[in-house]
Amino acid sequence: MALPPVDQSGRPAPRPSSTARGVRVRYRWPRRRWLRWTLLTVGSVTVLSLIFCTYLWISYAHLIDARLNLESQPIPRIFGQPFEIQAGRPLTQNQLVQRLNDVGYAQRPKAAQPGEFSLAPNAVLLITRPTEKIDARTLRVDFTTDRIPLVRRILDAQNKPVDRVTLEAPLLAAIAPGQKRRKVPFALIPEHMKQAVLAIEDRRFYQHPGVDPIRAVGAIITNLRGNKKYLEGASTITQQVIKNTFLTPEQSL
Repeated sequence: MALPPVDQSGRPAPRPSSTARGVRVRYRWPRRRWLRWTLLTVGSVTVLSLIFCTYLWISYAHLIDARLNLESQPIPRIFGQPFEIQAGRPLTQNQLVQRLNDVGYAQRPKAAQPGEFSLAPNAVLLITRPTEKIDARTLRVDFTTDRIPLVRRILDAQNKPVDRVTLEAPLLAAIAPGQKRRKVPFALIPEHMKQAVLAIEDRRFYQHPGVDPIRAVGAIITNLRGNKKYLEGASTITQQVIKNTFLTPEQSL
């Protein structure tokens, strides 16, 4: 039997490393078969769960967008009479601005896109929306300064007079099942109306991400004490929109 090599001090010489011997180190699976199958199972389930959750996320995102945009079912809409602007018509600058707001035109410091308008002294500059027959046009509506204001003239981008301009028909109401709805820009809602809704429905609307746990705990404590004749609610405006859009009016857990 051959003895192991020794160094000068008489101690066994260290064995050469695997790299020095030219041995290639390979990764070995755990010897225990159950551990190997457990790792494979957990990894497979994790990957499949991620794929499934991603599919649900994309599918329900499209569903939510369609529901919020009221695309799931046709809704009857009631429109008013189209408003016509022409030279010599009794009209004030404020009245024209109100008409533009009714059909969804946005006021800007300088109108640059179709559906925008800006104000000038005794004049309104607007860019009409394109239609099937008429392209978008940049117009200037000048008013007189008489006791009864009139539309003095309408000029296009080349300062050529225009006889008349017809705005889109204003949407009076969109009748959905059990409700009457009319969309308006957030900026057109009076500030006192916003504050009143927040004070009644959701005072911490700008401080929570959609669910208000502080209000929920407070409602539970108030209802347990029984200080009020009615039950205190804890739903936020966000939760109410979701419930009215995707669920039913039924009150349940």
